[in-house]
Amino acid sequence: MTRLRGSGRGRTLKDVRGWFRAAGRRPSWQRYGGGVTLILAVVAGRLAMDPWWGRQQNRHLFFLPAVMLTACLFGFGPGILATIISVVALACFWSGAGAGRVPFELLLFFFVSGAVCMLVRSLQRARERADVARVSREQVLTVVAHDLRAPLATIMVSASSLSRETSDPAVVRSRVKTIDRAVVRMDSLIRDIVDAAGVERGELPMTIRSERVDTVVQEAVDLHGPLAQEAGVSLESEVSAHDLTMACDRQRILQVLGNLIGNALKFTPSGGRITVRAEEQGDGVVFSVDDTGSGIAREHLAHIFDRYWSGDSRGIGLGLYISRSIVRGHGGDIGVRSSPGSGSSFFFSVPRSPAPAPAPGAAISLRHLLER
Repeated sequence: MTRLRGSGRGRTLKDVRGWFRAAGRRPSWQRYGGGVTLILAVVAGRLAMDPWWGRQQNRHLFFLPAVMLTACLFGFGPGILATIISVVALACFWSGAGAGRVPFELLLFFFVSGAVCMLVRSLQRARERADVARVSREQVLTVVAHDLRAPLATIMVSASSLSRETSDPAVVRSRVKTIDRAVVRMDSLIRDIVDAAGVERGELPMTIRSERVDTVVQEAVDLHGPLAQEAGVSLESEVSAHDLTMACDRQRILQVLGNLIGNALKFTPSGGRITVRAEEQGDGVVFSVDDTGSGIAREHLAHIFDRYWSGDSRGIGLGLYISRSIVRGHGGDIGVRSSPGSGSSFFFSVPRSPAPAPAPGAAISLRHLLER
């Protein structure tokens, strides 16, 4: 059997890194106990070496690596505690200063060791963020590969069938319609991925204009009307006042409504009803999408807006996450009421004037709105 050169060494390094990370996640008493035990062992070892090294030989340099190792293994707090124990030990056993005096070298050792502990903590946090980013990247690549495979297969099958069925115009139109739906699905998936990346950077651009609420709601309903009709679901709209306006990015609000209506269509059976409502409340406008579908389990409600979270395999879990970011970018908020078997009601509020003084048609970033 052929063994890849270096594979054993790679596994060993992975095991060491995993052990270091596991040590930092242990209970506090284990971390502090381990840190104290380690530094006391170093003190005892240095005392045992006095007859050979002498009391003043490399005493500070002996303890500095021990403090760094403690911070790496057990965390920032145990590292600082190891620093204090080291300073006390140096003052008691290896300092020639008189009573009541603190040598400058001990103060320097204390501050340098504290800086080392903070540096180790910063490196560990950077590593944790990198690990989270790597896991997220792997997760999204897996989901994208899975979700793109279905529409691509649909296009391939339909194109193959279309190349054979050229005599019947009805068959051709049906195949073209199927291809069009698959392309729209792929475009929506790619747009969600790009928007999610923009949300993470705080750079989801929005163009704020004054818009009539009733036309926004009607456009969202008209866009999803054919899908609702095909699914046998009644799609209705209710707007409290036809002259109601708000300052918003029309396409982004349509994107939110589209995500909510699309989700409702997934879980509402034939013969059900979806109602899109908009009404003025105080200084804002409240939108809601109510359905008579299967509802959402209570334990899922807390995660419904999380990135990459999906209650089933029919999505990548970005739509509601992006919707929440868009709504909060407008200065509003989003929520859901639901219970199994009783349908769901997604609602979000948008202030009628989300930005203090945007020029008409001015483009603003999500970061700007979230930092107001």
